[in-house]
Amino acid sequence: MRPIDFAQQNITFLPPKDMENCESLPVYRDGREIISCWRFSFKDILKVIFKRRIWLHISGMSQPPVYLRTEFPFTKEDKNG
Repeated sequence: MRPIDFAQQNITFLPPKDMENCESLPVYRDGREIISCWRFSFKDILKVIFKRRIWLHISGMSQPPVYLRTEFPFTKEDKNG
């Protein structure tokens, strides 16, 4: 999976210099929540279908409230930007 650009993004988090396998993360941030969008490769899709798992890694010593979803998280008015 890779993070991708999307119409509602308003900031990009840059990767820490000392963290390998980390790339820039385009997000929408409004002071209440942060939303990113990820695209699956064909190989990722097959893994999800057959293994039915996704692993979530959080850097740090605490677990912030997070969730994964497939539904569009913005209102219909937000779809065009």
